[in-house]
Amino acid sequence: MTKWNFDISEAPQGRHSVSTYKSRSGGTIERSDFVPEKVWGATKCGKVGVTYLLESGRWSGYATGEKPIAWMPYEVPTHPDYGSA
Repeated sequence: MTKWNFDISEAPQGRHSVSTYKSRSGGTIERSDFVPEKVWGATKCGKVGVTYLLESGRWSGYATGEKPIAWMPYEVPTHPDYGSA
């Protein structure tokens, strides 16, 4: 299992993804979307939950100006007999 990382600046920041669509008039439309990357975050009050950095720079589920005290990669466990769903 991955260990906690206490350097929040090393947590994944998310990325921008560009998608191209066909318009109704036959042309193309490009759209840029922010794609956050989930991590496990540990709060200063002893809780652990899934969070991600929003495009605004705030952490999801945390108050403005708050951030996790530690993070680790978000890994979805698999069943030992059946693998991933």
